[in-house]
Amino acid sequence: MILNERLFFLQKTNFSGKNNGKGYYIYEKGSKPKRDPQVFPILEEARRQVNIMPGGKPINITDQEIVEMILFPVVSEACHVLEEGFVVRVSDLDVASVLGMSFPSYRLVFHVSNCFTNY
Repeated sequence: MILNERLFFLQKTNFSGKNNGKGYYIYEKGSKPKRDPQVFPILEEARRQVNIMPGGKPINITDQEIVEMILFPVVSEACHVLEEGFVVRVSDLDVASVLGMSFPSYRLVFHVSNCFTNY
């Protein structure tokens, strides 16, 4: 894949991050990391070649859409687990999500039920 080749190129040309103080960011002692302008042309070329951004422009995604993209597979799997009888109660999924996935303890199923009311 071209993107991996570009990332390998960055590493090969001493853009190895904090190890040597430059990479995607420039690391200087006593200051916050700053974006390294030398990396932008390499990344733009990689994006163009693999067509990550159709039309060359980034797509606009809302925070809600990101949450939905992340949680949809979790919801789908939760439905399968319930359907197949691996768990008896929905509250079992809450416990599993907290203990197994380190999901915040304010309940996955409650959050998901509020998030996906339109579906």
